[in-house]
Amino acid sequence: MANKESGQFESLVNAHKGILISVTRSYSYCEEERKDLLQEILLQGWKSFTTYDQNLKFSTWFYRVALNVAISFVRKKTSEQRKIDKLVIEPTSDSQCNESIDKFIELESLLKKLGEFDRALILMQLDGLDHESIANVMNISKSNVGTRLVRIKEQLALMNKRK
Repeated sequence: MANKESGQFESLVNAHKGILISVTRSYSYCEEERKDLLQEILLQGWKSFTTYDQNLKFSTWFYRVALNVAISFVRKKTSEQRKIDKLVIEPTSDSQCNESIDKFIELESLLKKLGEFDRALILMQLDGLDHESIANVMNISKSNVGTRLVRIKEQLALMNKRK
C-alpha cells in the first residue's frame, strides 16, 4: 500500500479508537489477550483496507472487521484460555475503587455470559450506534436488531437478578 493509503488508514483508525477499545475489552478479558486481539484487528483491517469502499461509513466497515476478527479469536481459544475468562476481573488501578468501576466490572461480567453475536449487538448499542448501523454491521434487518436487543436486555436483567 502506498504511503498515502497508510496515512489514511492510520488516521481513520485513530479517529475510531473507541471501536478497538470496545471490541477488545468485550471479547478478551486479560491484558495479554487484548493486546493480541488488538494486533490481529489492526492487521486484518490493514490487509483488507484496499477493499474498503470510501462511499460507506468507515465506522461500519471497521466494526465489521473488528467483530469478525474478535469472534474468530474467541473461537480459536484453547480450553486453558477459556479458564482465564472465568477469572474475576479486578481493577488494576492503585486508586480507590468507586461505584462506577464496580458497575462497569459487573456489566463486563454479564456481557461475558452472552453469546458472541448477542455480545456484539449490545456492545454496538452501548457505543451509541443506531439500529440501522447495527443492522448494516451485523448483516441483519433493522427490526431484527430491535427484537434481539429487547431479548438481550431481558436476559441481562434476569442474569443480574440471579447474582
